[in-house]
Amino acid sequence: MERKEDVNMRVRCLLLCLLGALLCDGARAQLVLTLDQSQFTALPGDTVTFTGNLTNNNPFETFLNGAEFPQIDPGLAGDESPFFVNTPLSLAPGASLPNPVTLFTVTLDPGLLPGSYSGAFRVVGGPDDQTFDPLAEVPFRVNVAAPTGGGVIPEPSSLALAGIGLLPLAGTLRRRKAG
Repeated sequence: MERKEDVNMRVRCLLLCLLGALLCDGARAQLVLTLDQSQFTALPGDTVTFTGNLTNNNPFETFLNGAEFPQIDPGLAGDESPFFVNTPLSLAPGASLPNPVTLFTVTLDPGLLPGSYSGAFRVVGGPDDQTFDPLAEVPFRVNVAAPTGGGVIPEPSSLALAGIGLLPLAGTLRRRKAG
């Protein structure tokens, strides 16, 4: 049978471990990433620009050390370089960007079929400039529309082939008129 002191000691250790886990969990960055518009409709070959804002809800400075696309559908090419141009190296506690900025662009492959395509954009960083932990992530969607407009314009070689194919018909019609 365990002594009462041993049980009390185990309970204290358990409580300290739980408190430590809660404190460590609270030390993770709480960066809020919002997009002004998370869904666009575009044509194949278009480039879509996503703007948004960042807010640091931590009681400490948070370094914005990078950005990435952890998931992006085939046919979409993400470019995170606007993030590096338009955001500071870090955000002070409680700070936001002064205005919404361009965070990233997505270029649609010219041969992309109509449909709905998606991805996610993630900001990485942490309490210093050497940390690359995931800080915030937002999903986005691009609806690809079918190109509209006039009919298909044939290539010049197609027109030449059609003309060559019509030559025998023109010769036959000419003979009938003569004969």
